[in-house]
Amino acid sequence: MRALYFVVVCLGFSPVVQEFVLRDENGRSDAAIRRDVYEREFCILIEDMARTCELTQQQVSKLRVAAKGAVISAIEEWKGVKAEIVKEYDEEERELDSGMGLVVQLQDAGPETATKQPRWSNAVQQTLTKEQLRKYETAEAARIMRSRQAAVAVFIARVDAKLLLSNRQRASLSKLVDRNFGVLMAKDPGSRFVPFYADDSRDSKSPIDHAKLKSLFSDAQMTEWQLSFEDELRAFTDDNVGWSELLSGPKEKKESSKAP
Repeated sequence: MRALYFVVVCLGFSPVVQEFVLRDENGRSDAAIRRDVYEREFCILIEDMARTCELTQQQVSKLRVAAKGAVISAIEEWKGVKAEIVKEYDEEERELDSGMGLVVQLQDAGPETATKQPRWSNAVQQTLTKEQLRKYETAEAARIMRSRQAAVAVFIARVDAKLLLSNRQRASLSKLVDRNFGVLMAKDPGSRFVPFYADDSRDSKSPIDHAKLKSLFSDAQMTEWQLSFEDELRAFTDDNVGWSELLSGPKEKKESSKAP
């Protein structure tokens, strides 16, 4: 979640910060802004569920009550995360960046959505019928697939602009990228960038098997791909998770056939 904050109010900028409040140009606090985001999210979500599943007014009312509780829970969770960030932000850091580093951290703190709160998910399971749940899950799956296809298409268009792909190359590369990164691209709404710290030595494992790419690209295209796009794909799994492990999913534990 990102919000544009214009005014920073810090109370007691001492070794122990009692409170750190961000406000927008209208004077609203960060908590009020976040609550507003969560409430708007639920408003749209409940409208969509009512339309897709043909909910009764009673069902809609129950979901609205659950949404209010989920917003409260999410705000409390966010306050806890915020308190930890402020606590760990030491005095030396404050003196170096005048608190702007803390502002950046707080903008991204806490749950991005309140729809993951147990209060909400439990209410959905209890309020909707099995048929309605199946109907909405199908609609959600279709929406995710559209998002995945669009994300891959945007990436391929950028590659095409650099490598000048043929129709055959474009179709083959689309399949490779979708197979390896489609799910991750759909989950990441932001545009990717090549990290400035990227290692140009090519020692790290390629996100997509070079053997497959070399049979697809010319030498010049392969060089440009490595320089312009490989580190970008690696960035999808930079968060302390190996890309190959993430894509393959958790390994299932084989149960022993021997009796204990």
